[in-house]
Amino acid sequence: EQALHQHVLQRGADGRLRFRHPLLADALVAGLQPERRRVLHRRLAASLERQGAAPGRIARHLEAAGALAQAQRWRLAAATAAESLAEHQVALDEYEAALALGPTAGEAARIHLRRARVLQRAGRPQDADLAFEAAEQEALKAGDGTAVMAAMLAKAEHWTCSSRMDEGQALVDGLLEDGLVLPLQQAEALEIRADV
Repeated sequence: EQALHQHVLQRGADGRLRFRHPLLADALVAGLQPERRRVLHRRLAASLERQGAAPGRIARHLEAAGALAQAQRWRLAAATAAESLAEHQVALDEYEAALALGPTAGEAARIHLRRARVLQRAGRPQDADLAFEAAEQEALKAGDGTAVMAAMLAKAEHWTCSSRMDEGQALVDGLLEDGLVLPLQQAEALEIRADV
């Protein structure tokens, strides 16, 4: 009530309280002790989650609270939401933010693979190539053969759908001939091969 009376806060049309100006919020936050600031960010994230707020907003508060694993999940949710709206750059930004939070190598492999798919849809084949390569390298670091094969097959599929059709076909053929494709992934490899 005092903050309302002093015009620090104002009530929005939806009834929620907001700072009159972002600089007021910044000044208030700057004056808080770090642990108190983290607690408030955690509470804000929980409140935003209950209200069904945008995943990116929730992630930002979790990052400020130091809850990086939770923030990563919300960044991925934000990327998925952006993908569903064909907002490619927003999705890519969210994936980059998730990668900046220090995921495990296995998680990073999955994020890079998702990034590569968005880059494909955005018409950026060279960037997609780099993302597929990053997914493969992170999966190798994680020692996850299934993820390595998933990245390689996705890269091969990408190539067969682009100007690198022969390279994609050669990659799939090599994987199949060397017996490197796991049984669960053989159908995918054969489907890629059949589409050529």
